[in-house]
Amino acid sequence: MIQSTYEQERPNIRVGDCLAFGGKGLFSDLIRWISRSHVSHVGLITEWESAGGDPENRRMIMLTESTTLNKATGKHGVQTSRCSDRVTEYDGRIWLLALPARARARFDQNEYVN
Repeated sequence: MIQSTYEQERPNIRVGDCLAFGGKGLFSDLIRWISRSHVSHVGLITEWESAGGDPENRRMIMLTESTTLNKATGKHGVQTSRCSDRVTEYDGRIWLLALPARARARFDQNEYVN
């Protein structure tokens, strides 16, 4: 298995990609047992642009997920947080699931579907 750090993967992370989480808690164990999977939940990558500062460093990679384990925010349910914060504080395994090129070619992140 190839392992890497968030800093190594950050340039590869794009809007529409997913992070899959394999938690170590009781609830995560139950989800993984029932689903017969290594994954307890997933999050969707989005991107925000921060105000001010160097234009080259304004890109903020965000993660939207539903979880009860976000220690950084102390919140439960669906939430969006900085991906770097979430990855750093998460106790468990994380996999980057990149949106395949064929799907990405059809994906227009600026188009709103009603």
